[in-house]
Amino acid sequence: MKKNFLRNLTLATFMLAPMMCAWGQRHAMASGQAITISPATQVFDAVPVGQTGHAKIETIVVQGNSNFYLSNLVILGDFVTTGNNCNGMVTSMTPCSLSLRFAPTRMGLRQGALILPSQPNLIVPLVGVGIGATAQITPAYLNFGQVEIGKSSPAQTITIRNPGNPDAPASSVALQLAGIEAMGDYAIKNGCPPVLAPEGQCQVQVRFQPHTTGPRSGLIVIADNTPRGTQVITPLGEGIGPEITFSTPRLHFDLTSRNSDSPAQQVTLTNTGNAPLDFSSIQTQGDFSQVNTCVGSMPPGLSCQINIIFHPQAAGLRTGQLVIASNAPHPGRLPLVGEGADFSLQLSKAAMKAKKDHSARLSLMLQSLNGFDQPISLNCTGLPQGSSCIFSPPMITLNAGDSVTVKLRIKPPHNHRDRTKGSHMVQISAVSGSLMHARSLELTIK
Repeated sequence: MKKNFLRNLTLATFMLAPMMCAWGQRHAMASGQAITISPATQVFDAVPVGQTGHAKIETIVVQGNSNFYLSNLVILGDFVTTGNNCNGMVTSMTPCSLSLRFAPTRMGLRQGALILPSQPNLIVPLVGVGIGATAQITPAYLNFGQVEIGKSSPAQTITIRNPGNPDAPASSVALQLAGIEAMGDYAIKNGCPPVLAPEGQCQVQVRFQPHTTGPRSGLIVIADNTPRGTQVITPLGEGIGPEITFSTPRLHFDLTSRNSDSPAQQVTLTNTGNAPLDFSSIQTQGDFSQVNTCVGSMPPGLSCQINIIFHPQAAGLRTGQLVIASNAPHPGRLPLVGEGADFSLQLSKAAMKAKKDHSARLSLMLQSLNGFDQPISLNCTGLPQGSSCIFSPPMITLNAGDSVTVKLRIKPPHNHRDRTKGSHMVQISAVSGSLMHARSLELTIK
C-alpha cells in the first residue's frame, strides 16, 4: 500500500515538474524584491473524499530591510486556507504564514497551486491524493432457476468485501453499509455490520420467493459510502405452478325477487400458469349456487365454464363468492353481488266485528321493498262458510318504492240462515311468484 502511494507521488512530481521549473524562474526574478516562500512545494497526506486533512503551514519571509505588500492570494484546486495573516505589509521583522488544508472532491491524484501576486507571480505547487471507500461485491448476479409459486428457494450468498485503498499510505477508509434492501420477489438475511473495516468481509443470504408465474426480476441494492453510493446485484428466477384467472373480476346480478332464481351468469376459469391445475372443490358462499364443467386436472392454457345463479334469501344487497380449491398457490375467489327485492303487507286492523249485515271492511297496505316491481295477487282463507273477500283493486302491480292501499270487504253469505256466529281467524295473503306474505284477522260475528 505504501509502495503504491510513493508511486503516485513520484508521478505527481513528474507531472508538476514544468510548474516547479516556472516557479523557480519567477522566484529568481522576484528575489530582487527580497521575498521567499517555504516550503517550495507542499505534499499533503492522503485524505478521504469529502473530508479535510491536517493543516500545512506556508511561511513568507522578506529578507534584508525591504518591505513587501501582499494581497489577494489565490488558491487553486482541492485546497483551502484556514488561517491567513498575509494580507498587508510584510517586513523582515514581521514574516507571515498561512495554513493550507487538502479537501479532495474526487479520488486519485489532485493537483493545485498557491499563487502570490507579484512581479512576476510566485507559485507554490500543491499535491494530494483523495482516497475513498471501495467495495468488492461477488457475484454480480444471481440465478435461482425455477421455483414453485408460494415456496422459497435455497439461499444464495452475496459476499461484500472492503479491499482497502492502495493509494492510502498507512490505512484505508472503512466501508459504511447504510442499508441493504431486496426488491421484487426476493428476500434477504443481512449478516453485515454497519461498518466494514479494511480487508474485512461479510455475507448476505438471498432467497427467491415467487408470487406469480414466469420470469421474476428484482434488485439487491447496497447503499454505502463509496463514491458511487450504491451497489446493485441483479437476481433472476422463474416462478412455476398453476394459476387461476377468471374472465371477469366479479359477477353482479340484477334485482331478483326474494326466494326466486335469477337467470344464470357464466364465468370462464382459465389456467394461466405453467403447470397443470388440479381441482379439489368448487363452491359458492352466500345466496348463490353453481354448476360447472371444471373437473379433474386442467393443463396450462385451457379453460372451463361455471354457471352461477342468484337466489336471494332477503331483500337488499346480498354478497357472496365463488371459491375454487385446487393445487394453485393462490385460492381462486370471485366476488358475487346481487340485490334481493320484496314487498310488505300490513292490515289496518288485527281484529274487528262484523256489522249487522255481517259484512266487514278494512284496508291493506302493500309496499315495495328495495325496488320490487312485480304483480301481486290477493286472497283470503278461513272465512265463515258462504262468505267471500272482495278486494279493490283485485290485482296490484307495484312500482319501485310505491305504497298502495287496497280496500277489502268481507261479504256475508247470501242466505241469512247460513251465517255462522262466533269468532273466525281469517288469513289474508298477498302472492307474487314464489313470494307470499300473510296476515291474520280475527273476525267476530254476533
